[in-house]
Amino acid sequence: MNVIQEAHYVYTNESEHADTAPVYAPLACCWILVVNTSRWLLVPGEPRRLRLEAINSTSVLVEWRPPAEAKKRGVIRGYRVVYGPTTNGSSPALEASSTTRTTAAHVLDVADPATWQAAVTGLLASTMYQFQVAAVGRKGVGERSRPRRVVTKGQGPCQLCTIRCYQDPDP
Repeated sequence: MNVIQEAHYVYTNESEHADTAPVYAPLACCWILVVNTSRWLLVPGEPRRLRLEAINSTSVLVEWRPPAEAKKRGVIRGYRVVYGPTTNGSSPALEASSTTRTTAAHVLDVADPATWQAAVTGLLASTMYQFQVAAVGRKGVGERSRPRRVVTKGQGPCQLCTIRCYQDPDP
């Protein structure tokens, strides 16, 4: 039998409900057994000490530490960085679910479990971004870290204007 995360299972007595639910272990004392397979018992806890540093106008360095030993819940296989721009100090895309869903957010997967940092590029200048990190284990993506925000650096003067150089034909 394959057990699916975030599902409820009901096992019933074969004689009364033979056409609606399979019987894997009939119980003599009871006729219904409900099992809840909560994913939070299986996936890693949240990474710790999330730190952000704006490198330039389009890049942010994201650093973190793995979940506490008691919250690793198995072997860490990598990390997922979830980020998106914020407006008025909030990020609807990230706050819609602080667990593993990434609707309208950007995702950067870090495949090496020994790597605790990532450079996120391609961002907009002078823009506030919100970041979260989740550990990935054998059973899936774990809890996200608490969100942190950072503003990318502004564009320098050379990026705002065009400088044209002409060579004087008569020296």
